[in-house]
Amino acid sequence: MIVAVVFTMFCLISCSDANNDLALDFCVADFGAPNYPSGYSCKNPLIVSSNDFSFSGLATPGIANNMIRASVARASVVLLMGASELIYVLQGKLTAAFISTNNTVYLNTLNQGDLMLFPRAYLHFIINQGKSSALIISSFSSENPGVQFVSQSLFGNNISTGDITRVSFVNPREVTRLKALFGGSG
Repeated sequence: MIVAVVFTMFCLISCSDANNDLALDFCVADFGAPNYPSGYSCKNPLIVSSNDFSFSGLATPGIANNMIRASVARASVVLLMGASELIYVLQGKLTAAFISTNNTVYLNTLNQGDLMLFPRAYLHFIINQGKSSALIISSFSSENPGVQFVSQSLFGNNISTGDITRVSFVNPREVTRLKALFGGSG
């Protein structure tokens, strides 16, 4: 049942137009507002929280004492535009976060059965908090999500140490050390 729900959610997200330019940084549905043919309106960004980008109900069996003897856990994570990444935790405990364009950090602790959505083009990370391996399913809403690792991109190139020092505020000795670590030169 959980696999069917997760598969359906991945399909719905992957149907979005990944080449669409963003009018907003992200749109979290306001389920308290009227539901129009185009969907719910967006929540005011000032009241959006980390919990709007994660869901913990899939690991808990629903009540199935109805006529069809089935239940569905509904995730209230919604993004209406652009490419995004959705992760589902199969095993383990993770810290996951992304940073919006106004430097707001949306951070959650995720456990087995939890979901988190990372809006398109946002710096984000996932850290295993457990003593054993964690396992996630990750889905992108674009066939070419353009994955870029910040440290590798910044230090694994031939930009001069002086230029990187000026744009990153990292001292030259540390830039040189990081360039050696990530295979950069200059």
